Amino acid sequence: MKNLFIINILSLMIGCLFFSCSISDKDQQQDFKIENSKENILIKNISIDSISLKISNTSYVGFLHFQDNQIYFFDEILATLFLFDKSGKSQDTYLGKGESPKEVKNLQNYLKINQKNYIFYGWDIYVYNQDWVRQQSMRIDWQVEQSLKELESNPKPSYKGIYEIKYFNNRFLKLNNDYLLTNIESSHPLFNGYFQNTASSYFKSAFLFAKINLHSGKVERLVGKYPPIYVENPNIPIFANWYADTDMENLFVSFEADSLIYVFDKQLRLQRAFGRKGLDMNQNYRKTENYDEYQQFFRSERNTKGYYSNIKYFKENDILLRVYSQGTSTANGKLDQDVAIFQRMQIYKGTTLIGDVAVPPRFRVLAYENGYYYADGVVDELNERLYLYKFKISKPSSK
Repeated sequence: MKNLFIINILSLMIGCLFFSCSISDKDQQQDFKIENSKENILIKNISIDSISLKISNTSYVGFLHFQDNQIYFFDEILATLFLFDKSGKSQDTYLGKGESPKEVKNLQNYLKINQKNYIFYGWDIYVYNQDWVRQQSMRIDWQVEQSLKELESNPKPSYKGIYEIKYFNNRFLKLNNDYLLTNIESSHPLFNGYFQNTASSYFKSAFLFAKINLHSGKVERLVGKYPPIYVENPNIPIFANWYADTDMENLFVSFEADSLIYVFDKQLRLQRAFGRKGLDMNQNYRKTENYDEYQQFFRSERNTKGYYSNIKYFKENDILLRVYSQGTSTANGKLDQDVAIFQRMQIYKGTTLIGDVAVPPRFRVLAYENGYYYADGVVDELNERLYLYKFKISKPSSK
């Protein structure tokens, strides 16, 4: 089994003792509280505009990013960055597939930190200056301490050498100016979340984040545990993913199968949880017992079942946005491949749910600038369309 799998979902273990820095750091386990999230729905719909981006030479396979009043489109096939102003007018093109200082071999993720541009691909990290000239390349160093024989025959959750960068839904997250967090998983034959004989112990003890030194690429800590819903239901790996955001003071985490949102402090200690269930969600998940079944039912399950996804917190107005899919029911349980994925977005003010609105498919909130929120968008390879979403959330009047 190569880097096949393993689900990772952020860290946390919802039970009185939830979060630990490592298996041996029991003294750092702690209590946390579940706050009673109030519901005061003041926002039931929003108007969503789109910004059309015109590109003549792109694969239309990639992702959008918004910062500093500029729109970025990263083409993953061509390993190219297309830059636009906030109106959608083309400004410049950078990178391209290659090994020169102004190129990159491949790209999957992007962050801007300390006025430097970071491109991520698998275990590789490429560092560029503001003119997109590469200054440094590094490979994530797991700092493995055990022998290969020990790792193969006796995998333990605390062994860094049994983990890898998560394959599905992988993200890098800026923790601060010195550290990153990234999703991790294990595809070890004796320690993984896909097979019936290993899933139960995996979800009880696996770590979910690697804390990476931004300057050296070294993995300094493994952090996080799965919440009880996965411990109690170890056969739903199709929905064992998580999404996170940080405001440099707190880390917010949401799991696909869990209605709660977990909040950690700067030391990655779980402090509290809050959240309310989405509207009319079909969470009657199919249970799978091996990786073949996971692959067989992956598409149909994610098209027809409800789950929580993208989460974004904005400290300046204390607004947290969480997108979720409602799922849909189909006649005789058969999947209609043309059925749209019904998505909605929860709007929290503090811990109070003040809005629940319909949003389009592929809706991932990116940024907030000058009164507008921006979201990724339409990247349509078949019809050669590329759009960024733009919307406002009017200040609600209290009832």
